Amino acid sequence: MTSNKRSHIRILVALKVTAETATGRVKALTKNLSVGGVYLLTDAKWAAGTRVDLNLAHKGVEVQMRAEVTHRREDGIGMRFVDPAPVAVTELIGVIDDICSSGVDLDGDMLNVDERLVLFRRGMLEYVGRVERAGEGVIAIETAEKLRQGEPLLVLLPARSDGAHVREIVGSFAEVMQPVDSGFTARFIDASDEFLTALKRVNQ
Repeated sequence: MTSNKRSHIRILVALKVTAETATGRVKALTKNLSVGGVYLLTDAKWAAGTRVDLNLAHKGVEVQMRAEVTHRREDGIGMRFVDPAPVAVTELIGVIDDICSSGVDLDGDMLNVDERLVLFRRGMLEYVGRVERAGEGVIAIETAEKLRQGEPLLVLLPARSDGAHVREIVGSFAEVMQPVDSGFTARFIDASDEFLTALKRVNQ
């Protein structure tokens, strides 16, 4: 059984960022990005707990987020987003989905846990599960997370490439058909050929 670990998809991407604190403004690049936070490549030396106003830019879209420094390393600073506005979350999800749609590396070793890994999004949170079986427009996902019948989801499949990195993340909207103690079954809504191909690889 996969634990009900909640984890945002963290992608490797270099986006231009303007970061501002009480001591001034700096320009930086993202090293990785998720709906929950960001790692900035910067020479800034902000201490843990410092509040930072961020402006992230992607294809003409600018997302404004308030963040808090969580840790510092030699090449930059890790931050978590603090009380983001719903519109900012929506914009950030759109940016991440747009980047994922063209192929991206995940940051971390998510695929080392299980090659049948699947992620599903409920609002702004992603949950980790395991593909138990799939076919004929239906998927059964093993997870400790409890869902409701009729609940809408976005199912995301990473496909292994170049070791533990992911160069393909494809998704499909789905609806929960039958929740059970060990997970749930959902039906896909207009799944693309790319998604079905990735699902076939995971389901082998």
